[in-house]
Amino acid sequence: MKQYTGHSFQHGAATWAVAQGIDTETIKLLRELWHNPVL
Repeated sequence: MKQYTGHSFQHGAATWAVAQGIDTETIKLLRELWHNPVL
């Protein structure tokens, strides 16, 4: 089974977000949240 990393899922999520019509500023904000999760 091929191994996937969190980084792979981030790219997939960004691609999905663009396909859904989410604006790039929101995607950038989501990226920051993915990289800096609040525990």
